[in-house]
Amino acid sequence: MANNQIGMGIDATYYYTISWDGIDEYTEGSVTFTSLDERDAVQNIQHYLDYYKDRDAYLSNFAVEGDGYSKNLLTDELKNKLGR
Repeated sequence: MANNQIGMGIDATYYYTISWDGIDEYTEGSVTFTSLDERDAVQNIQHYLDYYKDRDAYLSNFAVEGDGYSKNLLTDELKNKLGR
């Protein structure tokens, strides 16, 4: 089974959103990325949290979707692992 497959060989895409709060709608924001592999997604999440750390960025979404399948992966365990 390839790294981008879940369950019974369903091709998967991992979506994650890095967000930051601002003092108004002009200074708050978010950016969403995709990966085909969960391990790469977690590494990229850490990279983007570091990249946007001056904005006090946080992970606001992490999910996987495949052919008729979706699952929220944003868990307290992951947040603790990322130190956020």
